[in-house]
Amino acid sequence: MGKILIVEDDLIICEGLSEIIRGIDKESEIVITGYAEKALSFAIDSYYDAFLLDIRLNDYSGIKLAKQIRNIEKYKITPILFITSIPTKELLAFKPIHCYDYIVKPFSREKVTETLRYLPTL
Repeated sequence: MGKILIVEDDLIICEGLSEIIRGIDKESEIVITGYAEKALSFAIDSYYDAFLLDIRLNDYSGIKLAKQIRNIEKYKITPILFITSIPTKELLAFKPIHCYDYIVKPFSREKVTETLRYLPTL
């Protein structure tokens, strides 16, 4: 599945997503942070095959982070999935960012697995 950056400030959510991803592909490399600023630094310093971003982070918005990631040339078409507990009109903003999909918290193993299995680059 490749190298995935999970940006989520809830450790239980991170552990659940990591377990599901490893269930799909044991070879996946998963990096986790709860901070957008740190995630941006990771994205610049390394290469990721996909991003799972919480919308509401401790330091700033996952939407803002997604826009910053899209401005990095190597991530113009890299899959970005949002993680949210509030599936509202805010999700309409994802189209201009070219968000691949979103996962609603609390999520089921089946929904996450279905969403991740169809990522174009994984």
